[in-house]
Formats: sequence, structure tokens, C-alpha cells
Amino acid sequence: MKKINVLIVEDGANARKTIRLALSSLDCRFAEAESGEDALRLIKKNAFDIIILDIRLKRIDGIETLRRAKEIRPSLPPVIVVTGYPEISTAVDAGRLEVFDYLQKRPFDGEKLRQTVISAINRKQSFAHTCYKHNVQACLHSFPVQPDTVFVGMPFSLNDIYEHAIKPTLESFSLISWRADEARKTLDIGCKICAALQLCRFAIMDISVPNPNVGIEVGLAYGYGKKVLLLRNRNSPDPPTDLAGMEYAEYSDINSLRRALKDYIAELLR
Repeated sequence: MKKINVLIVEDGANARKTIRLALSSLDCRFAEAESGEDALRLIKKNAFDIIILDIRLKRIDGIETLRRAKEIRPSLPPVIVVTGYPEISTAVDAGRLEVFDYLQKRPFDGEKLRQTVISAINRKQSFAHTCYKHNVQACLHSFPVQPDTVFVGMPFSLNDIYEHAIKPTLESFSLISWRADEARKTLDIGCKICAALQLCRFAIMDISVPNPNVGIEVGLAYGYGKKVLLLRNRNSPDPPTDLAGMEYAEYSDINSLRRALKDYIAELLR
């Protein structure tokens, strides 16, 4: 393998050193930038094989830096985002700008970064999903998985269940819940839900109250190969026939739901 030209865009000297050490077993030539402006000047003058980019930078952030970099070099090399502040909004923005991967700093996994760089160099990136709305063989964007994000699909009428059982239980495991009605950006609702399902680690769907929107979300979640926990109140009507054979957790009140969720999540995160 030829020497890999790596640009590290990171405003912290210690963080840059950590990244260099993580890649020390690879034959890399490093260039470093402390700000987005510095990175853009380097990108304009040099051809890199990999760009490792932090989100929070001085003056212009990593997402804006990436947008401008693509204007300078439309055939930009693979970009790996490494951030200490992972958020769905920045992950979605990064996905739309077709980053190769989106990694977290806390905890920092040097081996994961090294393997990601190797995969990027080998250009093994592929799109595994079909866009259901636009009828093409791949999603129009590449959305990296957010390991701390959980998609929650449920009717608005069950908001007490969400606020007092699902959300606090997820938070007790340091997980972030995502619901369509909590996303404030004015994006196409179909693409917004689709993106969130691709981003999430797993999904929780409450089917106690018949709801066509939740039915669509359940189908998409299974279509994307996500782990899905179906919830059903014991006093609710029988589930739809196409869900009747699937495994789901029953509950009778807030406390029993909390116990069921804790058991499921603890097992899933082992």
C-alpha cells in the first residue's frame, strides 16, 4: 500500500496527536489544520487520500468546511467525521454531504478509526438500502449509524407513556430518543423518518392504538434490518394480523413498561 496522505482537521493539539497515534501502524503522511479556513487552504493546494474532520471548529464548523471543500474539489476524497458532540442534526448533514463514516470521540476507539481509514482507502463504501420514496436502488444520502439514538414510533395519544416510561428509561442508559413530532426542521416528513430509522441503533414501536403512520414506521424499520421492540398495552385491541406473530412486550402500566424496557435494553446492550 502506498503512503496515505491524511489531512486532520481538528482544533485540539492533543486530539490531533491521538489520531496520529491511532494511525501509526499505517504508512501515513499527515497534514494538520486547526480551523476550517486552514483546512480549505490545504485542500485547495494538495490532494489528500483521507480527510479526518472534527465538527466543532473555530470560526466555521466542520459541516460548513465540508460544504466549501466540495466546492473547491468536487471529487473530494473520503471524509471521516470524528466528533465529541454527536447529534442527529449534524449526522444527517454529514450524511447528505456523503461522509464515509461518522465516529465518536468519547470514548475514542483508535482501532475503529484505523479500520475505517483502511476501508475508506479500499473504497468499500456501499449503499445497502433502497429508497422507497424515489424508487432507486440506494438511498439518496448516506446516513451513518448513531449508536446512542433510538427511534420511537407511537401515536401522539400515548404521550404520557412516552414522557414517563420510554424516554426516561432510554435516558437511564444514556440513549437519546427520537420522535418525528420532536424534529423541528422543516424537512420532507417521509425522508426525515427514513433518515432517522437509518441513523438509529434500534427502534421501539407502540402498537397499542391502531395508527397507519406507526404501521409505516414499523415496516420501514424491519425493511432496514433494524432491531424492533414492539410494545402493546394488555388492554388494547388485538394487534393487526400481520403483526400478531411477531414478538412484543406487553405492559399494563408505566411501571411494568419501565421494567420491560430495562430488561430488553440491558440485554441488547450487553
